[in-house]
Amino acid sequence: MNGTLCHKFVLSVQTTEFADAFYKVRTRAESYLAPGFRRSLLYRKKQQEGKTKRDVVVRFDYDRNLAFYSNYGKLEREIPIRPVSFDPLSIAYLFRLGEIKTGIKRSFPTCDGRVLQDVVVAVQEKEKLRVAAGKFEVFEATPSLKNLRGVFKKSPRGVLRIWYSADARRIPVKMARKVAVGSFTARLETIKKGPKSKP
Repeated sequence: MNGTLCHKFVLSVQTTEFADAFYKVRTRAESYLAPGFRRSLLYRKKQQEGKTKRDVVVRFDYDRNLAFYSNYGKLEREIPIRPVSFDPLSIAYLFRLGEIKTGIKRSFPTCDGRVLQDVVVAVQEKEKLRVAAGKFEVFEATPSLKNLRGVFKKSPRGVLRIWYSADARRIPVKMARKVAVGSFTARLETIKKGPKSKP
């Protein structure tokens, strides 16, 4: 990222052709974190959800402890952040780096450029889950999410649920959520191994 060493994560969400007729979704989010996953440096979200369209860039300035929120290249807001702050996408990965067991709760200072809040992730009971990629023993994690916008806005009974494999890999196996216009479920289909490093 502009010559700065960083970690990059990408999430794409797209409705099916059938669902497009009711509520079309084409959203892509990108997260850039400092080496060692210490804190977020940049967050991008290109969003089309129904009639809502945004092209958001959030820049984290730790010299001034401010986040700058731009939409379609126009600066709309700046808000104070903490010396260690994360974007909404990054916490799904960061949670995997710590201990995961029943009853654990972890808190992350999270900023989407409009609001800074503590997101608490709680771990539920271990269970077994079968998806296209195979059978897994998993832990269910439920982040406490507030002030969400668009299709992921919290409905009265809406709870985001993510199932991570209980082994050392902690793979996200399934994600489910009730939302303002219905619900969605994402399941792991395949696991691809990277090239082996040379001795």
